[in-house]
Amino acid sequence: MKKIQMLLAIGFWILSTSCFAFQTISGSEIFDLCKEEIQKTSSKITLVEKEIPDIKLPDGPLTFKIKHFLSYDKAIFDIEISVDNKPVKRMKVNFGTKRYCDVVVSLREIRPGEIMKKDDLRIENMEITKNIGYIEDLEKVIGKEAIRTILKGEAIKVSYFREPFCIKFGDNINIIKKGKGFYVQTVGKALSSGYAGKKIPVKNISSNKIVQGIVIDSNTVEVK
Repeated sequence: MKKIQMLLAIGFWILSTSCFAFQTISGSEIFDLCKEEIQKTSSKITLVEKEIPDIKLPDGPLTFKIKHFLSYDKAIFDIEISVDNKPVKRMKVNFGTKRYCDVVVSLREIRPGEIMKKDDLRIENMEITKNIGYIEDLEKVIGKEAIRTILKGEAIKVSYFREPFCIKFGDNINIIKKGKGFYVQTVGKALSSGYAGKKIPVKNISSNKIVQGIVIDSNTVEVK
């Protein structure tokens, strides 16, 4: 009797499994779907591939609904899989991310105080870290003064340079003050170095008074 029951159970299992067709989605297919989704957001972000278990689903036409959430170094995907337009599987999967960007890179070692020229620089596509401030436009760097050593091949950040000083400490300059209906100019001496737009202290030669003014050009400081 037991043998008959066992044979019937096996027969029923064989019959039941043969009545339902299945399909398998591989982990690599899931990764490719996530990769396509992230490319819709940014071509600068690359997913770090990892092993994902294969998924067994009922046979039929598949549709996917994918949402993703990005932090700087991680992407989380919420995936809903439907067969014949009926949801059959929902899963979450996360990947590490790498970010690539065209940035300005130094072609040689640049010392503090050097003025950066076009021949010193190039654009290079490279992985960037979460630190912000990378420069993507050569024109924003050319003619600027390095304020730290920049190594050959190093990506340049906005904190690595400044506008070059057009007035230096001790320079004789013109101090001007203007307003509605008047314009005053006198000779002064710069008590600090500065570039156009920077506020520096200057000494009025005739009065020996020290005032603050805005650098206009290599010869002029305007007192507001």
